[in-house]
Amino acid sequence: MRASNLQIAGILGLISIALLVMIITHKRQPPPPPVIAQEQSSVEGYVSKLEQQRELELDEQAKAAKQAKLSAAKRNSVECQFWKQQKPSAKTTDKIKESCELPPTQ
Repeated sequence: MRASNLQIAGILGLISIALLVMIITHKRQPPPPPVIAQEQSSVEGYVSKLEQQRELELDEQAKAAKQAKLSAAKRNSVECQFWKQQKPSAKTTDKIKESCELPPTQ
């Protein structure tokens, strides 16, 4: 038993009408409430604050590492070693402080 072209066309027509009705009557999802948008912005603000704090911490760590490196270089310098080997006196103590320690402004 073969279906005629007219029957096939009728079946396809009914399917297309059913699909069209389903598309039209399908309910769309409502937009998210504004509370969710506010929560998202507060989360984004929190994340940005954390990122800024992390950047500041990394900056401070880099500065501390640089300071430690400069201080070690100053303590290991030839001039510092020279003054440390001299006889202790007020002048050598001042020279040791001058040549082995970084000034407080750095």
